[in-house]
Amino acid sequence: MKRMMVGFILLFALLLTSCGEKERYQYTAEDRPIPYSNLNASRFAPPGMEVNVGMADVIAQLEITSGQVVQEMTLPHGVPYTACYYEAQVEEVWYGEPVDEDIELWFMGTGTILHPNDRLVAYLSLAQQNHYVTVDGAYSVFILNPPDDGLFPFAMIAEFKEMEGEDVQVLKDATDSVLAKIESGKEVVPAFLYGAIAEE
Repeated sequence: MKRMMVGFILLFALLLTSCGEKERYQYTAEDRPIPYSNLNASRFAPPGMEVNVGMADVIAQLEITSGQVVQEMTLPHGVPYTACYYEAQVEEVWYGEPVDEDIELWFMGTGTILHPNDRLVAYLSLAQQNHYVTVDGAYSVFILNPPDDGLFPFAMIAEFKEMEGEDVQVLKDATDSVLAKIESGKEVVPAFLYGAIAEE
């Protein structure tokens, strides 16, 4: 009887822990969006870590908590455009000071498809209130891909190829390397584009 009770308790504990696991989407190369190249920060400098770090107000690890929300918007001159956002929770701040733990992550167009429960690192600029845009579109998003949380650069360039599948610490080291350049006085992007982190 005692053995049966222990077995039941173990089974119940296993069920509880498996129910607590959030299902997460696993990304492949086919999931990479086509970047809005003419709208990205890359028009000032080639996409990469220097742009991501140099122009960021916040660098943080996030969890996506909603599906895509599409918004039809208008520029001040009356030109319409489409944007989308995802609700996200800040899990860990690497650098900067987010205005809140719950933010909106905005993208131009609707081609950036993320999924609820995604975990990712993003290089962010504050747009307004709790609305953040990625510094350089999809080039500024790195998915922590299940099952082992290996890095998945959302938009691939040569600089990011060696990071794919690696531990998130590789991305943190690349970020720290750019910050060290900025601290030494090197201008990684034109200084007028510096975000709050580089300005500090």
